[in-house]
Amino acid sequence: MKTTLAHHWLTGMRGGERVLEELVDLFPGSPLFTLVSRPSALSQQLASQEIHQSWLGKMPGAEHFYRQALPLHPAAIRSLHLPEDARLLISSDASLIKGMTVPKGCKHLCYCHSPPRYLWEMPETYLQSASHRGTLTRIGFSLFQESLKRFDYAAAQKVDQFVANSEFTRERIRRFYGRDSKVIHPPTDTDFFHPFSQVRRSDFFLVVSSLVAYKRVDLAVAACRLLKVPLVIIGDGPERTYLESVAGPEMRFLGRQSDEVVRDHYQRARALLFPTLEDFGMVPVEAQACGCPIIALGKGGALESVVEGQSGLFFQEQSAEALVSAISEFMAGKLPKDAEACRASALRFSKARFRECFLSAVQKLGI
Repeated sequence: MKTTLAHHWLTGMRGGERVLEELVDLFPGSPLFTLVSRPSALSQQLASQEIHQSWLGKMPGAEHFYRQALPLHPAAIRSLHLPEDARLLISSDASLIKGMTVPKGCKHLCYCHSPPRYLWEMPETYLQSASHRGTLTRIGFSLFQESLKRFDYAAAQKVDQFVANSEFTRERIRRFYGRDSKVIHPPTDTDFFHPFSQVRRSDFFLVVSSLVAYKRVDLAVAACRLLKVPLVIIGDGPERTYLESVAGPEMRFLGRQSDEVVRDHYQRARALLFPTLEDFGMVPVEAQACGCPIIALGKGGALESVVEGQSGLFFQEQSAEALVSAISEFMAGKLPKDAEACRASALRFSKARFRECFLSAVQKLGI
């Protein structure tokens, strides 16, 4: 079976790219199509693939301005042509790449990380991010938002099978596209992410996140500043300059770090702070696999990955005050700090389970 893979863009390693690595392993030798590619920011596994990027990705500096070029994405996606003998397209999508045209006789399975939030739910948050505050960007987005939504909706109707990364995403696929989907939670490398018994937990709280507006890292910064507790932030993005300007002296920004450095911090952190409304969120699973408890917003995918009272606790309002209250409860001993319970929660999301479920979904397409 001639299989082709597609991913919205390849400019860094986040949760979606970790899932893509598994798909590359499951379907070796499959060409990989994307809007924009920056191989230097990818894992060796992804960078070594046969990558086809759109004309947008071939423009100088595209890896830096592709977000601002959102109105051009549909045209760039239409320019991507699958091999005529392709029989299966697997798209890994949180944007518009599902809109690729497939040849006759080719089935399309879309692993949906999220319907694009910037179109369907959070346009104002998108426009408030540091890379989109310019007047021209706001005008351009306002002019093209409805046409982009029409493109995305039409693309979703042509997908043969949706696979959602969580029940939360499944409900959003149904609400925005009118389509049902099968839920297969993303895989976590629970062999690599593991507790280290000889490491004692430190006093710092931890955030591991891309620094973009909707992740609400500002809430973690504000809460830890009010409580005067140490906070380590791993990750980078357009919000970093602003976050550093409002951070307290007890906070450290480490930028992007290797998996080994991230694991070390999971193993030593007092708890992971997860204030975002996420579709699933692989970071809490990685942290739990290392025995690290979670303090998370009690909405979205965190409800599926964290076991309240055992591996984490939830706060219900997305505000600094609610997070302050949750951290205070944690420090007062409300949550048992049981590394084994955290680890057991994470083992539900192993690579082996993902592969078995995903291959089953492909087989049901009847190719």
